[in-house]
Amino acid sequence: FEWKENCFSFSIKLNKTKFRNLSKFYLHYPKKRLFLHEWYGDMLLRKLNLINHKNYFATLSINNEDKGLYLIEEKSNKNLLKNNKREEGPIVYFSKKNLRDYNYDYSESYNNAAINFQYSHNKNQRAKELLEGYRTGDLSPEQVFNFEKTATLFALTELVGYVHHLQFHNIKFYYNSKEDLLEPIANDFDFQHIKKWTEETLFLAGIKSNNNYILLPWAEKLYKDQKFLFLLIQKLKKISNTEFLEHIFRDISKEEEEAKIKMSIFDPLYIPDIKEIIIKNSQQINYILKNPADLELFISLKDSSLVYKSKSYLPIIPMSIYKDSSLVYRFEENTLLKPNNFGELTQRHTIYTNQKKRLYLSIKY
Repeated sequence: FEWKENCFSFSIKLNKTKFRNLSKFYLHYPKKRLFLHEWYGDMLLRKLNLINHKNYFATLSINNEDKGLYLIEEKSNKNLLKNNKREEGPIVYFSKKNLRDYNYDYSESYNNAAINFQYSHNKNQRAKELLEGYRTGDLSPEQVFNFEKTATLFALTELVGYVHHLQFHNIKFYYNSKEDLLEPIANDFDFQHIKKWTEETLFLAGIKSNNNYILLPWAEKLYKDQKFLFLLIQKLKKISNTEFLEHIFRDISKEEEEAKIKMSIFDPLYIPDIKEIIIKNSQQINYILKNPADLELFISLKDSSLVYKSKSYLPIIPMSIYKDSSLVYRFEENTLLKPNNFGELTQRHTIYTNQKKRLYLSIKY
């Protein structure tokens, strides 16, 4: 559409001055960032204390030729970290240059992608070691990523309803030297109804299809980590809470109205439906979490032993075992069950008991 409408996006670098405290930024034709989709995405990132890019609106003229409304988007650089109250550190990312070479096979492209640096920094090599160690499997997800920030971003992705900003060729990573961990940096949002892609949630759909369905090869090992999944579910519960969302909507209402007025310069008829999409996606998330159709438990008695097995796409913690309303056994450790493969039916625990009647396993997830 940029060629057809003769309106292009630009990458700007100012050498001797700054514009709105930015020396490097993009000028995006509004359709390039789907009108206000990117604006809403960055606002949500900001409210969740995740790294976000500044977004402004301006009318652009080139050689006195009026180009209309443009979106000003901050670049991923040292100033971005400063604006987000992060210590200075490297920003690394996977190259997307070989996507075409592998005919848009995302797994092959990811596995062979070079790891690039956003700028020169004396700790670039350590950041690369972490990202490469995660890709090869030499380092566990918890050794590489800040789980709190990463799980929050993945939970936000469910509200967004689409994963474009998480694709390996779009996501960037900030290296926090104090934690010796990476924090994801996302942008380029596209809000859609989850049901356009799956009847469940995006991460469950990804688990069931080994992530081919939603094309997130870099996240596959995260999805296999039960601790990360458990944290993700806690974040999903929080982020899809009606009161939590209403608080965010109220908090951004003034800026939202100003953004709508600005966008009307480009398209007077444009009415964003992003809040409606968020609400519908939150309702679907809540339904899935309250109705885990993929949870199956098998309890049997054998040789005076109680053997239970589970087949679940959600991480679960055994709490206790009941016969009718009487407590038979309480799990003291309350540790996550760790299946070898998603949905694999495996024996979890054996308890010696003389109970002969129907028993119930109490769990949480």
